[in-house]
Amino acid sequence: RKWRELFGSFKEDYPDTYIPRPYSRKYVRHLENCYAQYHPDEDFAETFAVWLTPGINWEEEYRGWRIALAKLKYVDKVMGDVVGKDPVHSCEKQYWSASKLKQTLDYYYKRKRREFAEDLPGFFDPELKKIFRETSGRPKESAKQFIRKHRRQIVKSMGMWTGKNKYLINEIVEKLLNASLELELQRYTDQEVTLLELTTYINTMVMNRLFTGRLKQCP
Repeated sequence: RKWRELFGSFKEDYPDTYIPRPYSRKYVRHLENCYAQYHPDEDFAETFAVWLTPGINWEEEYRGWRIALAKLKYVDKVMGDVVGKDPVHSCEKQYWSASKLKQTLDYYYKRKRREFAEDLPGFFDPELKKIFRETSGRPKESAKQFIRKHRRQIVKSMGMWTGKNKYLINEIVEKLLNASLELELQRYTDQEVTLLELTTYINTMVMNRLFTGRLKQCP
């Protein structure tokens, strides 16, 4: 009962996607993308992972986080109750084995690369090279300067019209900024044209994240 009060129902369906709330103090922060917010089961697993981390002073680190701290204290109590005791139920039957797996490592890693493509180097490069394409004449400014100059305007406008939190939009802009800096791109086209193309691309990325849970490369 206490588990359900703190974490929710274990029987909840796993959602296809979720929108992280990075400033929430109801959940611990362990894996990226606020994974504890995905499902009550993962909330417990992430809380346990924080509690298990060697050398961490979780009581101090989560001081003032009333709900997250209550979850950690619950895990601490449960583990204190079972320490040194044998399992109540022991499982003798083996339910799975690596030898029975039909999926190849090649397929597995290809699927993982698609799922986590946005975290791999070069994910934004093709689209940024299209937006900051080289044309005749001298460059007007660096892509880094252009993105920084319009960053606040882009985040504010898109946050207003999409109705989504500015944190997500700003996160994508930050990734584009870092990628453009790495590529040393320059702006050659008119400011209005570049701004329109950049904003449209960011909007596409935001919608991808919201409806699929991850960023996708444009076709």
